[in-house]
Amino acid sequence: MIVLRRFTFLSQASLLSLLPKHLMRIAEHILSIGYHSHNNDYLEICRSCKAIYEIPSVKEDPAQRIPVLREICWYLVLSPHDPLQSSLLNSTLEDKNLGEIPKFRLLLKQLTTMEVIQWNTLWETYQDEFENEKKMLGCHLGEKAAEDLKQRIIEHNILVVSKYYSRITLKRLAELLCLTLQVHQLR
Repeated sequence: MIVLRRFTFLSQASLLSLLPKHLMRIAEHILSIGYHSHNNDYLEICRSCKAIYEIPSVKEDPAQRIPVLREICWYLVLSPHDPLQSSLLNSTLEDKNLGEIPKFRLLLKQLTTMEVIQWNTLWETYQDEFENEKKMLGCHLGEKAAEDLKQRIIEHNILVVSKYYSRITLKRLAELLCLTLQVHQLR
């Protein structure tokens, strides 16, 4: 039985070697996405999607480019704020192909501006897109992703508030973060 499995693996490996190089790179990054999705490591998933996006055959074909670019945007938004996320966010915003999906360009632009984002408004605007993305075949947005999205918006708002306020009451902070005072105190 073990020999049979090993033979099956070897035959699959030899079949993979017959694939064109760009398809092998795509398969490698898809495996990486699957691996990182188990840990909800959105930034690494985004980096793998970005690597797929940079493959010339994907970047030149709008039917392949747009879905990958949408995934890059979602995983950037879901990623915790850090220098790498910020760098990827800015480089994605500069991409001319992002103009093909203006709703996502606006979403990324909101995260780069130092303005408070109202969670309720944002969720009303993007909920359908988010749910459609979750239903797409092969998508790795899990059940936890909606809660993580809200956390990232709260994180963004805290960064904005910390820039403009040196002192703020807990009640006012809760209003700006679109949280009730009890929930805010728990966090």
